[in-house]
Amino acid sequence: HRMVAQKKGVEFIIDLDDVPLHADQTRLQQVLSNLVGNAIKFTSEGSITVTGQVVDNMYQFEVRDTGIGMEQKDADQVFKPFYQVDPTETRNHQGIGLGLAITKRIVQSHGGEISVTSAPGVGSTFVFTVPIYELGQRRMLA
Repeated sequence: HRMVAQKKGVEFIIDLDDVPLHADQTRLQQVLSNLVGNAIKFTSEGSITVTGQVVDNMYQFEVRDTGIGMEQKDADQVFKPFYQVDPTETRNHQGIGLGLAITKRIVQSHGGEISVTSAPGVGSTFVFTVPIYELGQRRMLA
């Protein structure tokens, strides 16, 4: 994703604490790839920042962009299957509206939660959590 962001002239920042997670690595990569891919798709200038840290015995990821953003009424709906912020034929972005619904399902299957805050012209911030790995736990296969 870094190369695609750089080609668009968008700064790409990653700041993740190194903590073992109780998660399926492939599915976690899918979640991050979808959120970062969307951030790149909807950001033409500014930055995309991915952070991660332990919060309340969970690992909290945040994907923040300075993209086009959306109204709160749309932010409340984006995790529903087939929902698209701009369903008209004038849309500049491809997709059928399943990526965020799948992302939510993966996060929930790991015992986490996902949310978004956004404002038009300001950008969007997606926050999700996954359990951290504690000694004695078996690795989860989601």
